[in-house]
Amino acid sequence: MTDTYRILGLAGRGAVASVDGSEQFEPFLVDLELGADGEPDLPGLAQAAAESLGWPAASLTARAQAVASAVLDAGATWVSVTVHQPEVALG
Repeated sequence: MTDTYRILGLAGRGAVASVDGSEQFEPFLVDLELGADGEPDLPGLAQAAAESLGWPAASLTARAQAVASAVLDAGATWVSVTVHQPEVALG
């Protein structure tokens, strides 16, 4: 039987490209809803998600896909990822 777990507000810093082409790091927050069989290693799943936030990504969708892949590789059977970029420039 697969149980459902939630990890909300997981914080990390991720590489983003700036206008001049250099990499900068901005904060990201991730909400995870995941399924796992038996007793999952929730700290390990959270660590995998947090580490993947630091990887360069071209878009929020690509960053969410990287987080999902890392969580699935760490043992989840399914995952839903929401990425928040709280300091995104609006102008």
